[in-house]
Amino acid sequence: MIATRAALVAAVMLIAVTGATAALGRSPTRPAHACAPPHSHLVVADRVGRIFSRRVIDTTSGNPYKAYYSCAYRVRRAVAFISSQFPDQDRHALIRLSGAFVAYEFKAACAGCEELQPEVVVTNLLSGATRHLVTFEQEPAVGAILALVVTPRGSAAFVDQRFSDFGPGVSYEVRTTSGAVLDSGPRVRPRSLRLRGSTLSWRDGLRTRRARLR
Repeated sequence: MIATRAALVAAVMLIAVTGATAALGRSPTRPAHACAPPHSHLVVADRVGRIFSRRVIDTTSGNPYKAYYSCAYRVRRAVAFISSQFPDQDRHALIRLSGAFVAYEFKAACAGCEELQPEVVVTNLLSGATRHLVTFEQEPAVGAILALVVTPRGSAAFVDQRFSDFGPGVSYEVRTTSGAVLDSGPRVRPRSLRLRGSTLSWRDGLRTRRARLR
């Protein structure tokens, strides 16, 4: 069963930054300095904000790693993606930005773990709050998130990959961050997941299936 937490207690770090004032509709090609600090690298941007990365040194291990941040032009504040106590070994992928919400896959490093368990995170750029955090602690068969989409309202859907406990077979599930399972089976095509407006579509074998993402 998917475990969904509405907020994070200690995983999100807010970074106060200074720079020129930027309105909500400011072009992503001319971001406020707060959203484009020196030595940062753009990942994705839209009219509301941008996602960027920076090279950071882990204070515990001394190892360098790539840290990711979201930043809304209107707020002028960078919010770090969630991380574990081993940030230089964490993994962030499938970063998707839509309006004031960013969604991504997070794999937290942990001592003694053979495999990193995936999580799906949806964060509000304006408030810095995490709207959805979907974990698979009770579902060790889930190996990875292969596709992810998010709406401007913060609703998200994804396709996860599952390994059978009874053989080498692989199957896939189409899910939402609200907990709904929309489809499952070995014929689901993960990279066919599309979002147009609020209509979600994907391929299951030769069929195209659709659902409303609220």
